[in-house]
Amino acid sequence: MIYNAVIVEDEPWSLANIKTIFPWSSYGFDTPVGFDNPHEALEYITAQRVDVLFTDIVMPDITGLELIKFIREKNIDIKIIIISGHANFSFAQQAINYGIFSYLLKPIDRREAENLMVKLKAALDSETDSDTASKKYTDISNPAFKQLLQFVDENFNKKLKLNKLAEKFNINESYCSQLFKEHFGFGFTEYITELKMQEAVKLLGRGMYAAEVADYLHYDYAYFNKLFKKRFGTTPRQYTAEGGSVK
Repeated sequence: MIYNAVIVEDEPWSLANIKTIFPWSSYGFDTPVGFDNPHEALEYITAQRVDVLFTDIVMPDITGLELIKFIREKNIDIKIIIISGHANFSFAQQAINYGIFSYLLKPIDRREAENLMVKLKAALDSETDSDTASKKYTDISNPAFKQLLQFVDENFNKKLKLNKLAEKFNINESYCSQLFKEHFGFGFTEYITELKMQEAVKLLGRGMYAAEVADYLHYDYAYFNKLFKKRFGTTPRQYTAEGGSVK
């Protein structure tokens, strides 16, 4: 999933700085679109899918808080980060009331920018996964299999066996195995492995060490490396060193 960001900043030097200091591509973002005019930014956000808005507060014509107010009134689903040179309690309080994601003070250093991107990607990925899961369940007509699948998705890190699950949800085991292959193209064991590999990517992206992730997923470290490399074409350590890039 590639995410999109818009930056609203009336000072050219600050706009250029925000564009360069955040590691956009490392966290799955396209190059952000910048505006020095809040009205133009609002028109763009209304017409295009935008995942994140970075905005200053003090700007001519309309303020960043007024821009955020317009966006909230239009019920546009977007994460909002305020980047301001003013450590003003009143500004911060109003921003909180509008449900912003974060409030950063200028000047921003690279570590602060990196930390924000980690949190931002985790939040966006979580919402994307939730939407994908909802669509997945909608496509399944068998109610018992749907319940079984939801249980597996919520408990994949536990020791699950297909025969026990089939019994629990009153489905024939062979038929259940057939349903996994029909809907996902592979069997129950491969389905669990895929869930664990996707979880591994998230945990590594949040700063966990490869050995910690292997332990969390109840894998022997060597076996975890083997599975991860087979799935993504790189080892967990290489994935971390390369800034979170997988095939």
